[in-house]
Amino acid sequence: MSSGISSHRIRETYVDHLRIALSALVIVFHLTTQYGNVGRWPYQETQSDILSQSVYGIPFAIVQAFLMPLWFGVAGYFSAQTITRRGAWSFLSQRAVRLGVPMLLYDLLVQPTLWYLNGRAAATENRPVWLYLIQPAFSEGIGSGPLWYLLELLIFSAVLAGIAARWPDVAARPIASVPNTRHLIYLGLGIAVMAFMARLVVPMTQTTPFLNLPLGDWPKHAGLFGAGVLAARGQWLRRLPLMVGA
Repeated sequence: MSSGISSHRIRETYVDHLRIALSALVIVFHLTTQYGNVGRWPYQETQSDILSQSVYGIPFAIVQAFLMPLWFGVAGYFSAQTITRRGAWSFLSQRAVRLGVPMLLYDLLVQPTLWYLNGRAAATENRPVWLYLIQPAFSEGIGSGPLWYLLELLIFSAVLAGIAARWPDVAARPIASVPNTRHLIYLGLGIAVMAFMARLVVPMTQTTPFLNLPLGDWPKHAGLFGAGVLAARGQWLRRLPLMVGA
């Protein structure tokens, strides 16, 4: 059965522009995290006052609301294209290497070393470095560092690969229809309601044990990842009328 996704790679410059804009927002977000003193980092450049936290907290809250969901949407869009070209299991093995290996290297080697050096510089820790190296595996778990999103993306990729392997005809079936403004509103409202309900159960700072998954953000992340997959299968970014969503 033919797929709605072309097997030939076509450079989509508009998606590149979106990724550039999102990358710039990542820099802005982490600047507000550092100078607003809202994150737990090995190195804090300054102890901000209440005014600074308030000023930096505004862009922090605004950008956090949509930054990572949009990144997951882009990831879902390109994941659907890759799985069509490579097949389910080849796609999953590629993702395991590209996502899993960097995450494990950072969580088990880089991050403990940074905390060790920070403790030594501040003269607050005298433990040997090997204790820091085994600490993530036994206390903080996997995905506790800034590469937490790689673990989440790996889980989404595994689910997508499983669906494509179990129901290949369904996964390859092209989507003929194109969403309109009403559909986008329904999608936004649905994700907003699910995200609100998730936050009532899972506070913002709470994660799952060992894997450190921010389940409170999953409605947004999974919703946009799935929307990205559907957009690729239906080639919506090429076919969507300019006035949709206006």
